[in-house]
Amino acid sequence: MEGLGWKLVPPKEALDGFLEKTQPKVLGEELVPLQEALGRVLARDIVSEVNVPSANLVFLDGYALRAEDVQGASAEKPVRLKIAGKIIPGQPSAVKVSPGQAVYVSHYMEVPEGADVVVSLESLEVGDGEIIVNRPFRAGLGILPKGDDIREGTPVLRKGCLLRPQDLALLLALDKWEVPVVKKPKVAVISVGNELVKLAEKTSAEAVGGFSMLISKLLFDLGALPMPEVVGDEVASIREALLSAAEKADLILTIGGLSVGKEDFVPQALNALDPPGVIVRGVALIPPWLTTLAVAGGKPVVCLPGRYVPLIGTFYYFAVPVLQMLSGVSASLLPVVKAKMGHDAKAGPGRSFFMPVRLEREGATFTVKSTFRGPHPISSLTKAHGFIIIQAGTILKQGEEVEVILFSRTEAAALLSQDFEA
Repeated sequence: MEGLGWKLVPPKEALDGFLEKTQPKVLGEELVPLQEALGRVLARDIVSEVNVPSANLVFLDGYALRAEDVQGASAEKPVRLKIAGKIIPGQPSAVKVSPGQAVYVSHYMEVPEGADVVVSLESLEVGDGEIIVNRPFRAGLGILPKGDDIREGTPVLRKGCLLRPQDLALLLALDKWEVPVVKKPKVAVISVGNELVKLAEKTSAEAVGGFSMLISKLLFDLGALPMPEVVGDEVASIREALLSAAEKADLILTIGGLSVGKEDFVPQALNALDPPGVIVRGVALIPPWLTTLAVAGGKPVVCLPGRYVPLIGTFYYFAVPVLQMLSGVSASLLPVVKAKMGHDAKAGPGRSFFMPVRLEREGATFTVKSTFRGPHPISSLTKAHGFIIIQAGTILKQGEEVEVILFSRTEAAALLSQDFEA
């Protein structure tokens, strides 16, 4: 496939070859405090080493007694039981329940020895030093048995899951105060341009432009650690920046420095490595056809064009799969929503189409509408919630069901909480 003298590689072929050449692997694990584990990827299976609850517990405020003692109780023949003590939080007690006795027990305290039923306060009468029971109660009532929630030896969380608040509460119940998680991928974000170097003297490397800010925040949202920096338009400087980044990062992204002509600085710098680093130069994906995939110092390199839609198209199609492999997350890093096309859309022969789209709610379903206004306008992205890939030579008809890949987890939350208007 030719494009301006280049042989453009089909996107899937480019991605497969890139991953095969660089072979990204799940990063090692680290232990983090439980309270810092939210949203992290679990590094190994968690098997409960304890029973939850660890003992028979009371799940209501009431009196613990023996079901045998009240077996014949009725309104006509109530049973009177002597109150032998109480068990409340902060005041441990070894009191036991003997025949003819009852013990007051607070919610979630351990069932006293000898008792096999706990009767709620509203189901009995409390007299002077005794309780009055006027009906029978079956054994086990009011009691949460040991191991009823989780039994020792039960797998409770699988490696690769993203830890949620309820998962952290579970780990706390298992008395796990540290959690084995996959290390966060470190991603070098190298913005290329002499004008950016001057701007970086006044602000942070992340804030030298919308491209760097956008990519850095997307990386953060995906659980990675962005490391933004700026380098000028010199092949030697870019080469050194790539080698330096390879020593500290797991993935390298460059922004800009791609051109059809002599200003094609980043590919020149990559090919100045020993051995030359370029794997793919040009992909049959519109609009990000300038995409360059490479390796530097053994680390994967994805070169992002300096235009908004090609930048995002390259990032999602080629960089996110690498992040997926590095992070070890078992599910997709990005939420997917099924929706129906709101209009016809097509990709010409020879090149697939990365189309940013918005989702509009119509009752219980979503309709997809393109927001693409060309490769440059950022409004193509700000009005979008995600994207679809239209395969080369394919026509999507209005009403046809498609899968929309959302830009971030934030988009998923927004879709559940808002109505969108065109």
